[in-house]
Amino acid sequence: MVAESKQGIAVEVGMVGREGLVGASALLGKEAIPLRAMMQVPGNGWRIPVDVLREEFRRRSAFQELALRYIQVLLTQSAQNTLCNRLHTVDQRLSRWLLMIRDRVDSDQLYITHEFVADLLGVRRAGVTVALGRFRDAGMIHHTRGYVTLLDMEALEKTTCECYSVISESFQRLFE
Repeated sequence: MVAESKQGIAVEVGMVGREGLVGASALLGKEAIPLRAMMQVPGNGWRIPVDVLREEFRRRSAFQELALRYIQVLLTQSAQNTLCNRLHTVDQRLSRWLLMIRDRVDSDQLYITHEFVADLLGVRRAGVTVALGRFRDAGMIHHTRGYVTLLDMEALEKTTCECYSVISESFQRLFE
């Protein structure tokens, strides 16, 4: 999920994967929040009419409890992304982002471009290219045009900041 300025500058505020729900804010009220959802990695999903979701949510069912817990996870993720973008290096932010993508899609092979990642992280494309080069040289990834293969999760986790573990633990608690 990305927030966009009037000038068309976008930054990622949250990531939804196979475990998630895009448009969860629709359950909280009638107003849509100004975010754009887009698929970063090819995959499948289901589209459910919002009135059907709202009806199930109002029943105070297990769906309501899970949806509220998921919204809490998204809020944690958004807050941690904001902190990360303000305080941490490009390498730390990039490794967090790569690990988060892997967690959401359960794959070590990602179809992503340097420019796309740079836009989402709010950094220059050259910064992403240099960081990916360092990751490649350290044996953490392999990359070719448009593809990144994650090779060494342990090294990526050592490169990332505490933001990854905060977000990861939040997702793990979702399903407890």
